[in-house]
Amino acid sequence: MELGTGLAVLGSAKLIEKILGPTAEYIGEGLKEFTEKRVNNIKRIFSIAREQLGERIEEEGQVPPRVLKGVLEEGSFVEDELSAQYFGGVLAASRSKYKNDDRGTSFISLITKLSSYQLHLHFILYSLLKKQFRDKRLNIASSKHRRKLRMYIDLFSLENSLQISSDQQFDTILQHSAFGLNRETLIEGFAFGTPENLLDYYPEPENTELDSKSFVFTPSAFGVELFLWAHGEANTPLDWFLSNTVDLQSVENIELPKKYGKYN
Repeated sequence: MELGTGLAVLGSAKLIEKILGPTAEYIGEGLKEFTEKRVNNIKRIFSIAREQLGERIEEEGQVPPRVLKGVLEEGSFVEDELSAQYFGGVLAASRSKYKNDDRGTSFISLITKLSSYQLHLHFILYSLLKKQFRDKRLNIASSKHRRKLRMYIDLFSLENSLQISSDQQFDTILQHSAFGLNRETLIEGFAFGTPENLLDYYPEPENTELDSKSFVFTPSAFGVELFLWAHGEANTPLDWFLSNTVDLQSVENIELPKKYGKYN
């Protein structure tokens, strides 16, 4: 079978080959069996990966076959923009000149396991973390420093950002999302409720602006690592995450909460 036969289904065969490297040989006639919707979902993921790679696409490299397998089998069913961003980011981050560097496989598996609500909450939490503590000299790899990165988010503002429909139970979805992130060690503990309720879990905060129901969380090293990979960054050290030199793109149609801050 000609290599281009399978790739042609995805449109720009040359671009797909450039992203995947030799792994492009794994794309075969089976793609012709995909519905138009699945093909378009994969195209979107590759488009995001191309954007994330930027000039790095000209460097030597290839994507591990198992990462491609996850994108084709699971990413092809992804319809929301944020989930596509995570798949595309990991696809881009997985491109390496080292054949045995298959770290992206674990992230593809994790993204597949998480619900869209959990991914949405993860994106919001770490986007705000980056904004709140930007360029602060705190090391994500240190548990002592991570406690200093504890944040609060106004619950009403968070509900709006999660785009929960009026006929859905926000508390139920928030519990599902937060407990899921905590289970996968993507955060290190959380609580939500009134300022008085929060005192059962965390000491009284220094921030006097905390005057309404809030969600409080402590970030984790693994949570930061997933966020970096979702933005195509596989080789950025954790302690660089807050640096101004690491500029991570936002995602369209996701409005971040307006009311949030440091909780210590």
